[in-house]
Amino acid sequence: MPFDDRPLLPGVILTKVGQFTGMISRRRFLEQMSRPYGLDLFMNRPLEVLYPFITAGGNVFPSTTRIEWMTQQALQRSPEELYEPIVVQFEGDRHYLLDFHQLLVAHSQIHQLAQQVIRDQSQAQVIQTEKMASLGRLIASVSHEILNPVNFISGNLNYLATYSRDLIRLITAYEAALPAGSAEINEVREDIGFDFIQSDLPNILDSLKLGWSGCVALWEACAAFPT
Repeated sequence: MPFDDRPLLPGVILTKVGQFTGMISRRRFLEQMSRPYGLDLFMNRPLEVLYPFITAGGNVFPSTTRIEWMTQQALQRSPEELYEPIVVQFEGDRHYLLDFHQLLVAHSQIHQLAQQVIRDQSQAQVIQTEKMASLGRLIASVSHEILNPVNFISGNLNYLATYSRDLIRLITAYEAALPAGSAEINEVREDIGFDFIQSDLPNILDSLKLGWSGCVALWEACAAFPT
């Protein structure tokens, strides 16, 4: 047995004609050899003679088994078998021993990594929440600033439309009363393009109303943003 040369070896895998037959752990082997007459009885005999005296139920897990589930199953073993090595089966009928302590260390490391991931995700979520709250406060402030000119435009746009219509009516009345007009008036009329102004002014007012509607929609969207 190679236990003397390899003090960290948890046990040995037994095969017969290339097929897995079982496992002998270091602990059970040393226990059997330390009994009275143990060395005299088994030292010079084949392993198949010793094996029935030290065999245990054992655990054989496929290599694809999750470490967490493997650890849970190993911890459910009887106290006599609790610290026995774990047999891991790979493709090609290859078997390896996994020390129980190494399994616990791996499980603990996975648990620590999982906790770190949860902490990182929680911290990232808190930062994202703070960013969204700051953005909400900024948008609320901007929407408040938008509201002032929107109200100003809204309050004066209707007056502008009314005054424009009234001025056009007044000019039209003057033209009816003075059909011939004067040379000076005709010159000013031609210079400012009055006919175009008269036809284009309603379009300008409609454009202002459209822009005002866009401002209102923007303000409503900002006001609805959660803070």
